[in-house]
Amino acid sequence: MQKADAVNWIDAPKNSDGCVILTNAELGIPGIRMFGKGYARKAEPALVAHYHANCLEFVFIENGTYHFTVNNQSYDLSGGDMFITLPNEVHDTGTENITVNAIYWFQIDTSNPDAFFYLVKEEAQNIMYHLNNLKTRVIRPDAPKTRSLLAQVFALFSPSSQQTRNTGAFLLLFFICQLLDDTFTRIDRLTRDIWCVIHYIQDNLSLAYNLDQLAGVAGLSTSRFKQKFKTQLGMSPREYINAEKVKSAKQMLKEGKPVARIAEDLGFMSNSYFSVFFHRYVGYSPRQYRDKNRAASNRRYGKG
Repeated sequence: MQKADAVNWIDAPKNSDGCVILTNAELGIPGIRMFGKGYARKAEPALVAHYHANCLEFVFIENGTYHFTVNNQSYDLSGGDMFITLPNEVHDTGTENITVNAIYWFQIDTSNPDAFFYLVKEEAQNIMYHLNNLKTRVIRPDAPKTRSLLAQVFALFSPSSQQTRNTGAFLLLFFICQLLDDTFTRIDRLTRDIWCVIHYIQDNLSLAYNLDQLAGVAGLSTSRFKQKFKTQLGMSPREYINAEKVKSAKQMLKEGKPVARIAEDLGFMSNSYFSVFFHRYVGYSPRQYRDKNRAASNRRYGKG
C-alpha cells in the first residue's frame, strides 16, 4: 500500500484495563513520541495500514504472538522478538484479528537533532543516522533482560516527577544504543532439546500434554524445561501449544474440514469448548472464520 492510502497514526494518551499509552505531552522528553504497554486477553481488531511520521517504532513482544506486514512481506513474531519499523514506513497487522499477547512499544522521533534525549547535536545526529539506517527489522535480544529493562522504563515514566521520567529516558537511550551496538545476547536458533519438544508438539496436537511429559521429551527437569522453553521461545509451553492449535485450526477451516472433525483432531473434549477457545484467540467462531475466508476467496476469484 502507498503512503497516500495509509493513516498517519498518532497515539493518544490512554490509561485503561489492558493498555497504557504515555505520549510526549505527559513525558516531556525530547525525542520520545510515546511509550506504551498493553496486553490482550482475547482477540482484537487488526490494525489498519498506517505509518508514524518521522518516527521509528519499536515493538517488543513480551508474551504471545503478533503479526506485521511491511512492503508486502509478512512477519510472524512471538515472545522475545523486537520488531522495528522505520520513519514513515507503512505497516499493518494483516487482515486477521490480533491474537492474545502482551507488548511494550515506543516511538522515537528522529526529525530534530536539537531535541533528542537531551544530547548535544553531534551525538544526536550520530545515533539518528544509525537508527534511520537499520538493516535488521526483527531482533531477538535477551528476552528476560529486555523485559526487565522495559518494565523499569515504564515504571520510571509513570510517576509525575520529571527527574524520574528523565532517568527512564536515559535508561531507554541506553537500551537503544545496545541494540545498535549489538551487545545483547542473541538467540538465533533453538537448542536441540527444545527443538525435539517443538517437533513432538507439532506432530501430536491431539494429545493432552503435561509439563512432566514434555520435560521428559527434552531430557530436562520440569523446572529447567519451563525456564529454558520460555527463554528461547518467549512463551510458556502451554501458550505455544495453544498458538499451534489455533494455527492448525485456521488452516483446516480454510481447507473446509468440519468443525467437529477439527475439534477431535486437536484434542478438544467438545465442539463447544473448541469454539470458545478459538473465539478467544481469533475473535470469530470457527464457522464465522470459515465463512469469512470462503467469502473472501469467492470475491478474489469473482465467484458468487
